[in-house]
Amino acid sequence: MNVFFVYINLIKKPTSNTKCSALIVVILYYNLFGGSDMSFKITKKETENKTIRFPLELISKIEENIKGEDISFSRFVILACEYALKNMEKKDKNINIEYKKIDKKDEQQVRDLINTVISGLEKKEFFIPYEEWELKRLFDEEYAPLHGAYDGDKLVGMAQLYIDQEMLKEFKEVLKIADYKVCELGGNLVLSEYRGMGITSNLQKMQYELGKELGFDYIISMAHPENIGSLKTLRKIGLEYVKTTSVANGHLRDIYCKKV
Repeated sequence: MNVFFVYINLIKKPTSNTKCSALIVVILYYNLFGGSDMSFKITKKETENKTIRFPLELISKIEENIKGEDISFSRFVILACEYALKNMEKKDKNINIEYKKIDKKDEQQVRDLINTVISGLEKKEFFIPYEEWELKRLFDEEYAPLHGAYDGDKLVGMAQLYIDQEMLKEFKEVLKIADYKVCELGGNLVLSEYRGMGITSNLQKMQYELGKELGFDYIISMAHPENIGSLKTLRKIGLEYVKTTSVANGHLRDIYCKKV
């Protein structure tokens, strides 16, 4: 029987194994009729399935925006990812970011930075809002030395090192280190357009080194359990997870600590 006749009949009368059978017939043909020199290459798929958990609110927004448009949900997500990657690539990694103590003359810039970053957070619970008394003590060196990241004269990031032992009393008791001198890495905020450049890590490393210089026994910090980026940074600078607990009026936090 002619193999092409078999192949054509398989196509005309498909079964669940049609594709497999057809492929076998074609290979058989080339091997039997002088086509053995033909190389069959199994090429890798250019796509791969990935399971991604989307927030329901985001799904609704995407579906609403693509309604009536000639684009699928998957295609939209792919385009959005490509756009994000291109914009990340456009970031000038050679921007000369200067790290230094923030002067009181930049107080308005500090307040603007705080308001901009906090108002732009997708999950407000990621940052415990400042109370007015805390804002008034922003430049109190005995409470929390304040350092910033500058792009020229523009303040693009900030971080504090809380050293007031009375303020840290609750955390010291929770961690059972009440008799030791403890400082906390906190107040770390970076403008969204400057993220992904290592500014957060650099600021925390700076505050960490300051804590060591000032002779603290333990350095602690905390972040919301779902704030993956912040938790990763804390581990990166050497802090270790201790426990998850509620702090400051019920805010859930993973607490990290390291003995200096």
